[in-house]
Amino acid sequence: MMMQSNNNTLRLAVLAALTAGSMGANAALIDSTASTFAAVKFASESPTNGITLTATTQFTAGSTTTAFTPTAGQNLQVTVDLTAGAKFVAAPTLQCKSDTGGTVAAAGTLSLGGAGSNQAVFTLGSAAWNNAAQIVQCVVTATTISVTGAHADSNMSLSYVYGNLASSVASGSLITFVTGLSAGKTVGDDVVALVTGGFVAVSGGVDTNLISAGRAYWNGNTNANSATLASLTVDLETIMGATSGTITVAGNALLAAQTTAGVFLVAAGGPCTTGGAAAALATAAGGASPVTFSSLTPAQIKAGPSVCIKFNGTSAIAEGSITATVGGNALTDYTLPVASAQTLMTVSRNGSSASVMNMPRSTDTDSGFLRVYNTSSLAGAVTATVYDQTGTALATNCSLSSSLAANGALVMTAAQMETACGFTVPTSGRYRLEVNGAFPTMKAQAFARSAGVLTNITAATNN
Repeated sequence: MMMQSNNNTLRLAVLAALTAGSMGANAALIDSTASTFAAVKFASESPTNGITLTATTQFTAGSTTTAFTPTAGQNLQVTVDLTAGAKFVAAPTLQCKSDTGGTVAAAGTLSLGGAGSNQAVFTLGSAAWNNAAQIVQCVVTATTISVTGAHADSNMSLSYVYGNLASSVASGSLITFVTGLSAGKTVGDDVVALVTGGFVAVSGGVDTNLISAGRAYWNGNTNANSATLASLTVDLETIMGATSGTITVAGNALLAAQTTAGVFLVAAGGPCTTGGAAAALATAAGGASPVTFSSLTPAQIKAGPSVCIKFNGTSAIAEGSITATVGGNALTDYTLPVASAQTLMTVSRNGSSASVMNMPRSTDTDSGFLRVYNTSSLAGAVTATVYDQTGTALATNCSLSSSLAANGALVMTAAQMETACGFTVPTSGRYRLEVNGAFPTMKAQAFARSAGVLTNITAATNN
């Protein structure tokens, strides 16, 4: 991996400081506690080779205390060190200012390192200065810096030696890698599956059988440096394969989507419309979860297509969240982050429901009975889905009562339930019923009568 900062300057401004007239061993060359350094942010999705990144940053240290004057016996040595694979491509320069007008007065002499190295050592002696001038600031300029290796944060440190005094050091972050891309979303409106008819329709959707779940896309990280990330987030084509984009939609509600184009995408956040699948960006069969759309282009992913779900009108729509996950394949030398699933919307149910277990058939010796209690102050219809012992649905959303009175109870024999739901009695096993009520709360029980004794055989009663 190589990253370069070309045609721009990396300026490291340092204020040298000594107490007036004191050249003792305790004299402070630089106040590193006052240092500030604005690191350059590079995208973690950057390629491992061949990209040019430009930025300018400054390093400032010290305060406006008394400066010092280099002499023949007291040269100033400034050593610049780069870490984590960073190197100077071209030799850096050192320029220092005097206290008379603050203009550049002299350049340091590069004595060690420089181009191709992670270190540069400069010296300044009295020959470069007017005897009346004192150094108050030094600036290191590097026109090009390369970083080779892993995407590891890089630091820069500067150490100063004045004559025989011990070094003082200031350091700061040079390059910080951040995530340039993340999963973005626009949420859809939450919908309610209606108990009437057995949760086969919704309210709050485009219509009773169509919902607009929201949008999913790759999102640029605005906390990253816009100059360095412009080609990575605005132009996703730069880093992602031409037709490698994917959007995976998941949620139990998809099980009730129609098998033909039950889930479809509309380009660039367009509206979900009845019959809109015919002109959709991509379609997939419902009746399964998850559903993955593939072969999407970076432009299509970036624009954020709408996720649309068309229900079949006969299957019960399950409660729960609908999520979308974006993906894709990075081009050679680039990387794409692994996106997490984004929750687009929630499907809830109105009314109430209860599971009834172990109900005998009408042909069993111990005859079965069903009791459904409306424990609310509202009247409403009661429907049921009946399963045999193998898990086969014998009847779906059959009507047990068109209107069960508030606080009322519905009592049915197994034979009455079988007739109401219109199925053939199986030859063995017992029933499981999923009972739904168009009112807020309910309880349900199964009973068996044998030899004149009525027994509650329900495994559990629930709302």
